[in-house]
Amino acid sequence: MLSEPWGEHFKLVEAKSGGVALPDAGDAGWKPSVPLVLLPEIDGGVETFHGAPGSAAERGFARWRRKNPDGFYVSCRSAGDMMLHKQSCSGLDFDAAVCLTATKKVCSSDRQALEAWSARHGTGPLRFCKRCSPKT
Repeated sequence: MLSEPWGEHFKLVEAKSGGVALPDAGDAGWKPSVPLVLLPEIDGGVETFHGAPGSAAERGFARWRRKNPDGFYVSCRSAGDMMLHKQSCSGLDFDAAVCLTATKKVCSSDRQALEAWSARHGTGPLRFCKRCSPKT
């Protein structure tokens, strides 16, 4: 039985998991048998991707770009240094392999959602890329 105050609302039951042993309540050293998947952060209609080379964030950003050819993203070097780009910005075109999510990318198909996000999270004005002109 679980301790109060939760014990009266929940009870531990034996799970039938197709032969996979599930942890006991007291098994503090338990680790999942499959890797956990980190989902993109979603905040006010925008998705955030930030991670190392080969990370789920990098793959997620590449997938987002394919699914949103008319979308926008904010490249966030810091809270005071944010720049809005079109998804198709040539600034992402590199000859060599580069991790595009080493710098945080906040993405949306709605430019105004990104501008609102930037106003909530930034400490300076949102700049607009001169290459891709996301204002137009």
